[in-house]
Amino acid sequence: MTTTLRAAIRPILKLAASLGGPGGCTMYDLSREMARRCASQPTDKVAGLFYLLHTTQLPTYDELISDETAWKKCFHVLPFRRKLEILCDFPHRGPEHWYPSWKQLMTWPERDDTYEHAATEWPHDDCSIPDLELIPDTIQVQGEESFFVDKIWAISHVFLTTEESNPNEYEAKGGNRAFGFYCPYQFQELIETENRQFTLAIPNPEHSYNWVVCEELPRNRKRKLQHIDGGETINDNVGEVTILKKVGVLRTDSCSELLVGKRDGGSILQKISCLFV
Repeated sequence: MTTTLRAAIRPILKLAASLGGPGGCTMYDLSREMARRCASQPTDKVAGLFYLLHTTQLPTYDELISDETAWKKCFHVLPFRRKLEILCDFPHRGPEHWYPSWKQLMTWPERDDTYEHAATEWPHDDCSIPDLELIPDTIQVQGEESFFVDKIWAISHVFLTTEESNPNEYEAKGGNRAFGFYCPYQFQELIETENRQFTLAIPNPEHSYNWVVCEELPRNRKRKLQHIDGGETINDNVGEVTILKKVGVLRTDSCSELLVGKRDGGSILQKISCLFV
């Protein structure tokens, strides 16, 4: 049975057409599609992925470099929200930085569909959550090793306890509240919880995103922020920015409605500015 070129590239063209639209493709969809493809050179897959992403600029193509090197060189031009997808959806951090290596991206594990992923309703009348704001995409940290996110929601100082009956399920304890979590991907690396304290971060609690499990790092240096319009800001007050190291990704189960509970007269959700490293 023969296959025409048009039939072979139809899935790619369909993904490219859906990019940016309602219910359009995600980094998960794009990376899994590219992983199934063959390429004359390893770097061709990297170039193909960024073609689908409609990036406005790319480093000069070099067939002599490895796909890992090409990925690192190209990563900084990813749109802000694509980086956010990787941060909140990829199961664990990469070997060097918060984002995955090219090899990890090409082996992104299958999603676990044994749970229902219904969006959670947040009863605003019953908790003191301020009006939610969309995350602005007008500011990013200079340098590909860091990722600045302004106004992200978090539950700080959380202890995670692994359920012995199922190692993929966790119980998070924050204050006097307990919440159920599970690993959204099959073959995800388990998060070691013994004697460790975490922060659970999420872009917008009105949507059923995954929660990023982080560890807070010391805030002892200034940060130079680069605006998309070309301007720069030196962040002298590092106390306003929480430095977070990504550990893994979890997702709430049916217990997620407990996250709107109050503690000490206010919501347990806190809006913070954070830097992922």
